[in-house]
Amino acid sequence: MKSRLISLICLMVCLTGIARADDPFRNHRYNAFTTLKVDTSSIVFVGNSITNLHEWWEAFGCNAKVLNRGVSGSYSDEVLANLENVIMGHPAKIFFMIGTNDLGMYGNKTAKIAANVREIVARVKKESPKTEIYLQSVLPTEVGKRTLPAEREINDSLKKICTDCNLTYVDLWDLLIDIPSKNPLSMSNDGLHLTVKGYYQWCNAIAPIVGSKCVYTNGENNYGGVDKLYGMRVTQFGDLPVCKGDVLLIGDEVVTGGEWHELLNSTKIKSRGNAWDYPGRPLSVTLASIPVILQGREGNEQPAKVFLYAGVREVNGNKNVAASAVEYRKVVDKIREMAPNTKIYLMAHLPQANAKLSKRAKDFNLQLQIIAEDIEGVTYVDTYTPFVKGSGINPEYMMGNYLTGLGYNRLARVLADYLVEEGVSVMDEDVARELAATYEARNAAYMQNVRKKK
Repeated sequence: MKSRLISLICLMVCLTGIARADDPFRNHRYNAFTTLKVDTSSIVFVGNSITNLHEWWEAFGCNAKVLNRGVSGSYSDEVLANLENVIMGHPAKIFFMIGTNDLGMYGNKTAKIAANVREIVARVKKESPKTEIYLQSVLPTEVGKRTLPAEREINDSLKKICTDCNLTYVDLWDLLIDIPSKNPLSMSNDGLHLTVKGYYQWCNAIAPIVGSKCVYTNGENNYGGVDKLYGMRVTQFGDLPVCKGDVLLIGDEVVTGGEWHELLNSTKIKSRGNAWDYPGRPLSVTLASIPVILQGREGNEQPAKVFLYAGVREVNGNKNVAASAVEYRKVVDKIREMAPNTKIYLMAHLPQANAKLSKRAKDFNLQLQIIAEDIEGVTYVDTYTPFVKGSGINPEYMMGNYLTGLGYNRLARVLADYLVEEGVSVMDEDVARELAATYEARNAAYMQNVRKKK
């Protein structure tokens, strides 16, 4: 299966002529979807970072039918190359957000984008004819090569596709027109991505189609002192409910990259990951986020459990591991201070592709064990050993420093041992392996057909 994945990635690069520094992240995110099921009740959001970095299912009242298939940095060619991950399950509805990265990062013109979207629509209609398709407008932004006139042109083409194909066009342009102002009190602080105020407008606009109410209150943006895109992610956390029986996963890219309520098949499991790049944000960002996560929204309760995976940036640096563990301890202490009745689980750092960094990860994990032994109600979870093979990483579970779909399945099975009371369930590994192979074979078959046509 690994060789098939590598072949698909190489074929994608050959056909598009595009390779970027963020390819490892995007490839791992797409691969993570290959061990997740989509079924006829699913409502799937497909798009780029603006889709990826939002907890859609929570925003719609913990609606387990709502699935996030967004990939930061994605563009229309990639959506086509990975579409089987969505349409094979014949979902009830798909919301597409396509075009901004084509324009801003890859230089694709409107005609190219429109042609790809038409092919996406045609494939969905052919393979999943009962699926309702919603094309959402490109949002207004002037970051990079993006211009408002070019975005309006793309949106006009999307409207025409909807008219020609009898689809629903979701016009978000006027609702989110304040994005380019870069006003941190409003919808965006970088002119591209969204604060919770932006998602409030978006979610309420489509709530009647989704069939669930939006839970956001439209209060003030609470950044918790965190800036840039990471701060905007924190504003979401500050307006999402936390209930007594909830289990929060807090931390780095390993957390953000997984769809945990799907992996563990429970609406009690909520992600509070705030990094999509490797090695992620410093511990200071995690520490600043804790008060917002736990008490940002009025009426929040103490969660039942918190799983923490943080400190990868420090382990990848030159700072003494013991000194970094002191900073990590501050995060644990803050969680304990704000949620004294919550059980805390410290997830061991995964092994890394670099042997020296793997050694530092092991040393850091020893420090985590000491912290767990020192604080009542804190448990160390060995999420290192299951991912080792021989003297390095297990390539079935990890691609470089990122988890594969099977890796996420394996990690979920480790965590499930600590979630017996929550009644979680995880897909059997053989079933996950077969599902991933099927997805990858179907995606590869599509790409081979594309190559034959060229």
